[in-house]
Amino acid sequence: MSTFIVLGKFSDQGLKGLMTSDADRAAIVDKAAGAAGAKMISYHITRGIYDFCVIAEGDDEETVVAMKGTAMMSGDFDQIDILSSVDVKTVREKVKSIMGAYTAPSKS
Repeated sequence: MSTFIVLGKFSDQGLKGLMTSDADRAAIVDKAAGAAGAKMISYHITRGIYDFCVIAEGDDEETVVAMKGTAMMSGDFDQIDILSSVDVKTVREKVKSIMGAYTAPSKS
């Protein structure tokens, strides 16, 4: 499973719903993640440039993109950004493999 960090901003409509409803947003997001075959790890309302942060695990990028698309169609969000977590050890191993085969333009 891959880990995804989802950062978003509510629209005015979404913010009004969040502030005036007693709904458990974490439970709603968890249910939606499960329907998509993903697993929500945590849900946070945040201050700063983003209104919320969701950490989730899923099998593929398509799952998290489908979740984003579904949420965006509601009109309750102005922006949702998805970050994919990577294993730096694996990245370093791949860099070492590529360095042995790559020739920089200035060296060719």
